[in-house]
Amino acid sequence: AMATRLKRLYKKYAPEKVSGIDVMLDTFRGREDFLISRLVTQYGPEPDDDEVCSPVRYRNSSINVDGERDQYGFLITDTSLQQQIDLHYPQSIEDSSKRKQTWPTLLRCDASIDYSALFNDVTAKFNSLDGQSHSSTAAINKDLSRTFPDCSHFEQGKKGASDLELCLNLISLSIEDGYCQGINFIAGLLLLFLSVEDTFCCLRTIVTHDNYNAGYYNLKMSNCTLDQKVLSALVKNTFPDVAAKLDSLYVSLSDLFIKWYLTLFIDCFPLECVLLLWDSYFEIGHPFIFSFILSFIDVNQSGMLSAPDLSSIILLVKNEALNLVDVRQVIDKATTVHKLSLSDIKELREECLVLQQKEEEEVAQRREALRKKREAASVGSPQRDTSPGGRLKGFLKFKKK
Repeated sequence: AMATRLKRLYKKYAPEKVSGIDVMLDTFRGREDFLISRLVTQYGPEPDDDEVCSPVRYRNSSINVDGERDQYGFLITDTSLQQQIDLHYPQSIEDSSKRKQTWPTLLRCDASIDYSALFNDVTAKFNSLDGQSHSSTAAINKDLSRTFPDCSHFEQGKKGASDLELCLNLISLSIEDGYCQGINFIAGLLLLFLSVEDTFCCLRTIVTHDNYNAGYYNLKMSNCTLDQKVLSALVKNTFPDVAAKLDSLYVSLSDLFIKWYLTLFIDCFPLECVLLLWDSYFEIGHPFIFSFILSFIDVNQSGMLSAPDLSSIILLVKNEALNLVDVRQVIDKATTVHKLSLSDIKELREECLVLQQKEEEEVAQRREALRKKREAASVGSPQRDTSPGGRLKGFLKFKKK
């Protein structure tokens, strides 16, 4: 069973590593749950079967055999859950129409930026390349076919696919860190509602503005790493029993929630829920993600406390999210009981940063002490002659013995 789980994970995220499964199992014998949790953190949630990575899907047991699609062009893979979603969100079409105005208004939030001029400048820069590659071209081309493969809008040759390619190229040329894998899904979902210009402007705000996910989509992922410590502090303070339970099972909060930060809930909740979460995230900003996770834990803490092992608690969080129908109750609690401000997050980041720097200093000190210990142990010891002639003499001397 564990080999099957590993094969599904690697086949979905890293096919080139499937051949090494036996070695991995042998290396982590007795620690298989730990291995799975680390792979989930690195790549994403475990696939239910050998499916292609296909975010924002409806999953359950009622399979849609007729190829029916929802209003956004996604193939409905669970008709039962879709029916429940439709019942809970009868105003979804009207809400979608409003988002065309509200999202750009909320995210064109930096008064110092002329967003239309910026878009035109970057577009001119891209056009001047005249089809030539740039530093992010290969990564973008690799991700285009992976972005919502079950959505009709992004099928090859359609306008949605060309708009996505253009938008990802523009964002890569407009920010210092260039393109980062993962933002393609955010761009794709924005494009279902907005023009290329509005999508570009909104996406740029998300990945660069301090009120949103700045510091998440670069090589160091500095704020992403720091925010996992912030989340740990919040959970430990708000739900000490849950924090203790997670510690006893060696579950880190990043195992459970890091993808919610990186993809902004895409592929973690049903689509209508994701859209409502985005409404709140765009209005409130980055602190909303912390508030929502606290609210989600609040609603599900009894199940988390009764989970017997690491894989059970990971599966619990995954299934509760994927099958959540009415997300509004959790959002309401997030914006009232567990409400946080940007200043709250900044203060916690500063505290966690001090602790992180202290931990790094302690690690450096231990390494230096170990180095000095090894140097002291080598004093007076005969030095080996590592030259070719020296090695040969040593070998001949050993043979004579």
